[in-house]
Order: sequence, then structure tokens, then C-alpha cells
Amino acid sequence: MTVRGVVFSLGVLAALLQGCATQRSPPAASAPVAAAPPRALPHAQIDTKRDWYPWQGRLQNLEGQTVVRFQIDRGGKATAIKVVTSDAAPLLQVTAVQLIQSARFDLTSVPYDAGNPAPFLVSVLFCMERCQNRPPYPGTSDSIMITGSRH
Repeated sequence: MTVRGVVFSLGVLAALLQGCATQRSPPAASAPVAAAPPRALPHAQIDTKRDWYPWQGRLQNLEGQTVVRFQIDRGGKATAIKVVTSDAAPLLQVTAVQLIQSARFDLTSVPYDAGNPAPFLVSVLFCMERCQNRPPYPGTSDSIMITGSRH
């Protein structure tokens, strides 16, 4: 292909892309939907012998909060686990998911409906030394605070 052919092809491509990039009006606003209250989280058994603050996170003084969404099966195990939002480093997000995966939930501790499709939302907060100044994300069922030390 000649230089003229390349320039022509690029010009046609640019015109096509510009045609595809037309601005669209935003969708019409719908009536606000009232947020459903969070589901009551059953009591959880978590391995307390494990240090849940990753050592790399301690070395780097990483802190942050991750909201994890999940379901609980009839055996009390978390399923369909997903990070919804987070201001934490990826290392802390992965640890938050691992913590929820390892938990066993006591389904007799709260009224539990296995057929309820609404997910559980838990805020997992990682902070060095004190977590009290950091509220959980709104709309979460509960929060778990993991503290580390700088020593």
C-alpha cells in the first residue's frame, strides 16, 4: 500500500470513529428507589488464630476499607463473593475476600431465609492501630475490623 493509500485509510477510519462517537443524551431520570435495609448477618466463626493483616500490608502501612457482597448457602458457607467497592490496596481486598471465604456462618443465630436473593454486604476495614474513626460504608449488614501495628 502506498503512503497516499495509508493516509486515505486513516482519514476514513477517523471519519468512521467520529461518526460513532456521537454524544447521546443521558437516560431519563427515574423515580428514586428506596434502598432495602441490609440483611441481618448470621454470627460468623472466623479463624482467630490467623493474623488477617497481611505482613506486606504492615510493612507498607496499608489501610483501607472493602465492601464484600456474598450469599450464604444452607451449610453456612459464603458463596458468590465479590468486592463491591473499596478504597483499599488490592492486597487488602484479596485478604477481605479470603476472610469471608473462610468464615462459617451460624444460620440459627438470626432468622435466615435461604431463598432470599438479597446479598449480604460486609465492610472489612484494615487499619493500623485504631479503627474507631472510620465508619463502615452505609448499607452494609455488618463490619469487621482488622487492626495491625507498625511495630
